[in-house]
Amino acid sequence: GLTNSVSTSSKSMLSDSFGFGYSAFSTVGNDTENWQEWIQQLVRNHPATKDQPELKALMLEPVSQLTQAFAESLIQTAQNRGRAIILVLDTYEEAQSYLNQWLWRYLVEDTALASASVRIVVVGRKSLQADEGWRKLNQDRKLLYETDLIRFDRDETAEYLKKIGIKNGGIRNNIYKVTQGLPYYLNWVREQHEKGRTLDFSRGNQAIAELLFQGLDPQRRKILQVVACCRWFDSELIRHLLKKEELGLSVNTDEVEKYFEWIKLSDFVELIKDHYRLDDVARDVFRKSYFHDDQNQFRKTNAILADYFYQKANECIDPQDWLPDCYEDEDWQRPMCESLYYSFLGKGKAGLRQYIDTFFVAVSLQEPEMFLAPFSFICSDINEENKY
Repeated sequence: GLTNSVSTSSKSMLSDSFGFGYSAFSTVGNDTENWQEWIQQLVRNHPATKDQPELKALMLEPVSQLTQAFAESLIQTAQNRGRAIILVLDTYEEAQSYLNQWLWRYLVEDTALASASVRIVVVGRKSLQADEGWRKLNQDRKLLYETDLIRFDRDETAEYLKKIGIKNGGIRNNIYKVTQGLPYYLNWVREQHEKGRTLDFSRGNQAIAELLFQGLDPQRRKILQVVACCRWFDSELIRHLLKKEELGLSVNTDEVEKYFEWIKLSDFVELIKDHYRLDDVARDVFRKSYFHDDQNQFRKTNAILADYFYQKANECIDPQDWLPDCYEDEDWQRPMCESLYYSFLGKGKAGLRQYIDTFFVAVSLQEPEMFLAPFSFICSDINEENKY
């Protein structure tokens, strides 16, 4: 959209929504205003668009125009079906900022969805109104309803446990002490109960991590903690980690595949976009326990992951063609962004210096994704307990 930003690419919207503004990148060697004017003249005068105002508008404001069409289709579908449509955006703390900007600026603010039978449910760790755009929008139009998901109290927990077949009052009381009524853990207890697994709740004040680790030997506990450092994993990455002697796992080559099969079939693991990952809550719990057990090993694991992805990135390019080719190569960018994320957590000041170097190079080469992506990875990890 030329009226709002230089382009509708994810990169420009990313930078704009993080508050940098794409103009920061345009000062280096590019006359942005002349480029905008050239685009506008081309669309106004080109034979394909000259006498077609709707097509011209679409070319100059594609995001706005396509969003309007999307909203109209939702409204029409709701009317035809005679019932409301609900769009659910889960784990919203992981959403890239350009998606967040599109949601409030284009879909919510600039369409008629608010007066139609269409509702958007956004689920995440952070309040939407922590974002200035959402906050101003709600001040002007009062479109948001926010609520916290509250934990069950003792009576509600007891009632839930009765329904799933846990009759013993003493056990129910101990389960409440351990889970504190949090639905995720109560649901996990239900799954274990349905599978016929016996859990020990006799130590009513045990930490959640100890409950989730129940039945695991020290080796498997340590492996889960190491895997929890990964944003995602596949068999190659697990093989790399399990063979690292400095992590003290002592896994034989013959056992690596066995452990990988065990990990991916774990109750806490989900498959998303061809990669395995621990679900958010389990990853949070296991990482925290790893950090408390051994901070040096926690940092060492992240440093190993940083080096792994750095090597994967360099395998994608010719060492003689570093700049600017690598910064324009998505196959290099993806593992390099992962490496920067793990360097934050594993390499201290050296990791921060590497990120700062990347920031300035990326600004110069107008590749903001290179510093925005690792930053967004870190932001999605942040919660009230670890934010500092």
